[in-house]
Amino acid sequence: MRGSHVGGLGSEVSLLELGIGKASFPPDLEDDLTKQTYLVISEVCLLLGLTPRAVRYYEQRELIWPGRDKHGVRRFTDLERRRLADIARFRRAGVCIEDIRAILEAPQDSDGGAERTALATAKLEAQRAALARRQLETERLLAEVAAGSLMRKIGGPAVRLKLAIA
Repeated sequence: MRGSHVGGLGSEVSLLELGIGKASFPPDLEDDLTKQTYLVISEVCLLLGLTPRAVRYYEQRELIWPGRDKHGVRRFTDLERRRLADIARFRRAGVCIEDIRAILEAPQDSDGGAERTALATAKLEAQRAALARRQLETERLLAEVAAGSLMRKIGGPAVRLKLAIA
């Protein structure tokens, strides 16, 4: 996706500069494949609403593998940005890192990614069920607080008053 920039950010880099050898591509694809638009970590963070620490953590956990230039600066291609965006979306939904890894590593063969889709659906359904349980518990707790029974149960002022009188 040559020339594609987000908010004027980004630079172009040759795949050869990244240490990726030139392969035999059809002439109409060769230019697009040998020139990649990349962003550095601060630009990716701004684009995706992440912190540099989170991005480095995902790299440390080997969920992403950004290239680096000769100065060691991370370079995120469009493919890496999309993978990072998927990771961020699953994390925001409460999916744990190991489940995200399983989803991303699930085969995406000729079946159109049916295995990956089924796994992602199962993990998100489990997360939805956990959220429903937490919501129910929160509603119960709110009802106890509103009724004033919570303070009596945990030794609030009503219990303390009885102790002071006795």
